[in-house]
Amino acid sequence: MRKEMQLGFNLDAWKLSFSSLFTAYPHFGVDFVVHGSQHHHYESNSYLGAYALFGGLLLFILSRFKKVTLTLKNDVVKALLITGLLSLLISLGTTIAVPSLGITIENFINPFYWLNKVTEYVSHFRCLGRFNWAFFWAFNFLILYLFDQNLVRKSGKWLKYVVYGMLVLLVVDAKDAIRFNNHERYKNVLTEHDLEDVVSLTKGIDPNDYE
Repeated sequence: MRKEMQLGFNLDAWKLSFSSLFTAYPHFGVDFVVHGSQHHHYESNSYLGAYALFGGLLLFILSRFKKVTLTLKNDVVKALLITGLLSLLISLGTTIAVPSLGITIENFINPFYWLNKVTEYVSHFRCLGRFNWAFFWAFNFLILYLFDQNLVRKSGKWLKYVVYGMLVLLVVDAKDAIRFNNHERYKNVLTEHDLEDVVSLTKGIDPNDYE
């Protein structure tokens, strides 16, 4: 059961830091062309990935030269994107601090801003930054969808090689993430060496003596 008072709602360390959307994690080898100058609390981070960012930038540039189209005709994709954008607004919190200017902005376009005026129960949502993961998946899927639609329209054989390049970035990010999780972030306590102490401590225990 949660306490009646809210704990952690709108806490800066648990809200999304907007610059983290395009700032690669320290263990990632590929940086976006624009990125923040510092890394934040892990609850505030939500890097969109090199594939999505470079892919989105490239699609935007190509669309300016009429090489690709950014038209969304699929209602499911539209609904997914709208949901992702609403989640992004929620993840920023009902107030947004701008330390460089020494000001705090009221986030009027955050649905929670108005819902919190109706009921305080909404303030029991903690770690608002986690809402942004809906936007993360929506944005990544959007870039995939746009590449696919333009390949179907046969925008040119050259686009196929562009997609191959974007997939390379996706593989590089995945490799960096897997390496970090397997070798740096977590210690594998199930290796034979680490299990030696556990075996020595439990060898005199008969499991049949316990339910």
